[in-house]
Amino acid sequence: MTRAVAEPSTRVIDDDEDYDYYWDIGGLDVRIPRWLGEILEVPLLVRWELFLFGVCTGLILAALAVLIAFYSAV
Repeated sequence: MTRAVAEPSTRVIDDDEDYDYYWDIGGLDVRIPRWLGEILEVPLLVRWELFLFGVCTGLILAALAVLIAFYSAV
């Protein structure tokens, strides 16, 4: 006797831990890691703001390092 196993035709999500992220490339679903999927879910404007915040913070730290170097050289 054989039993037929029904396979779900769509992605089934039981809970947040089992959630799989997919990236659609030309009609082909490619699984991507959870951390990358969560990054891609962030809106583009928020990602841009975070990038600019990081750039500004880096420039401020670099300026402080240059000022400390000038004062310590004197």
